[in-house]
Amino acid sequence: MMKMISFTKHTYDFRSPGFLLFLSLTIIGWTQIFGQGEADPIRFATYNASLNRSSAGQLVSDLSDANNSQAKRVAEIIQRVNPDVLLINEFDFVEDNVAVDLFRSNYLEMSQADGVSTITFPYSFVAESNTGISSGFDFDNNGTAVSTPGSNNYGNDSFGFGFFPGQFGLVLYSKYPILTDEIRTFQTFLWKDMPDALLPDDSGTPEAGDFYSTEELAVFRLSSKSHWDVPVEIDGQVVHVLVSHPTPPVFDGSEDRNGRRNHDEIRLWADYVTPGAGDYIYDDKGVTGGLGEDKSFVIMGDQNADPFDGDSTGNPILLFLDNSNIDTSVTPTSVGGPEAAQSQGGANANHQGDPAFDTADFSDGSTGNLRADYVLPSIFGVSIVEAGVFWPLSGDDTFSLIGASDHRLVYVDLELELTADVFGGLPIDGFPGWRASSWYLNYNVEIWPWIYHDEHGWQWVDAGSVESIIFLWDLGFEEWIFLNDVTYRWFFLFGDNPDWIFTFADNTPGSRFFQRFNDGSIFSIPVGL
Repeated sequence: MMKMISFTKHTYDFRSPGFLLFLSLTIIGWTQIFGQGEADPIRFATYNASLNRSSAGQLVSDLSDANNSQAKRVAEIIQRVNPDVLLINEFDFVEDNVAVDLFRSNYLEMSQADGVSTITFPYSFVAESNTGISSGFDFDNNGTAVSTPGSNNYGNDSFGFGFFPGQFGLVLYSKYPILTDEIRTFQTFLWKDMPDALLPDDSGTPEAGDFYSTEELAVFRLSSKSHWDVPVEIDGQVVHVLVSHPTPPVFDGSEDRNGRRNHDEIRLWADYVTPGAGDYIYDDKGVTGGLGEDKSFVIMGDQNADPFDGDSTGNPILLFLDNSNIDTSVTPTSVGGPEAAQSQGGANANHQGDPAFDTADFSDGSTGNLRADYVLPSIFGVSIVEAGVFWPLSGDDTFSLIGASDHRLVYVDLELELTADVFGGLPIDGFPGWRASSWYLNYNVEIWPWIYHDEHGWQWVDAGSVESIIFLWDLGFEEWIFLNDVTYRWFFLFGDNPDWIFTFADNTPGSRFFQRFNDGSIFSIPVGL
């Protein structure tokens, strides 16, 4: 005990004006934040908006003023749904963010209807798409390698189908900072480098997977557009937004080149988020490996795959829906989907899937309406609050808006859960569940939000905590405490006698020693067991 007193008096002047001011400002800061209540959910949305055009430069021309009727309807839908993070599929890629900025300034930041608020996305990311990039090869095996843009044959021979480079691209908008230095893109990943890839097969030969020649497979890219891992920082927590737009599993022949490619494009993200399964994956900078464990993510995009209906090969969307790392507990629904399926009839009459889940209005004579677009969060770090599909009933005032595209906007509202990274802890090799923090030392997260701390024992981490504002229920005190990396080894102890308390580093087994700020008294509390 004498050692504790001597250590404390030597190290800290509890009554110094500077220290008092520091603690006072800290209290004011966390009190203001704590008083705001729980944070609002974060809305993630994907929308295949059909903002693609038939010729290069046309999208820029259409967006250069604020009068394009289709773009106005797309923007009004986005404004009404008001997502925080938005992926738009089928948005032609243009260098230097020209189209991205025009759509933002001329449409999203201008109200599209009375009473509809504008929406501002300070952050965005766009990158080159494989669509319409000439390969120099005869990828469709029709006898001619077409290298002149502007035709179906050119599109079929390109790395991804497109009449010109960048057609059918994609863009990500965000209200939250994008960690641009940590983005990974997978545009050039080769299909042949995926283990057990479903390569197209020439049924006229005995060899398997030989529709493409060895020379073609040496350059053939898996992604028909691109795959992006875009980390977004939200209130101190990083969420990896995983976006893509796999090719439709149609418009091919018995070789099933598009169906198989669609399957493996979906599989790439499924492997990427499954620990150990994505070790073969390399990005455009040559960095290998998947996302890793204990990462929050949201998979978004038009996957062109329905779990019950349509023409998918091998039902690839189940690689997502049956993945234990992906939260599929809530399926986005609409009221307009069932009405449309019933009134349109045709192929819809024979569908097995629930039309409330549909996100695309395709030809009723052949395909029918399908669930093609997905927003799928991880089971780690986020939880689903609400989900929906913007597909109003035919009598609704907003019904005319949906004619802007054959797809519907899909959104999921997510509540960010506190992750172990709130302490800055990194996994300790050889000790499953244990993490080491530079300031909060060692703790175990196997039954999060309970942690077992090396020094303090069992503590429960409040879900509203962030790195700078951490609230713990301490089992030894049986009371709430506040701490962060700046104040620690100081806690603020709530309860009947609230006070700042200093916790000593030198403790006897099973006990912890503290000193109160108010009167300087020293006391002990058992470790929370």
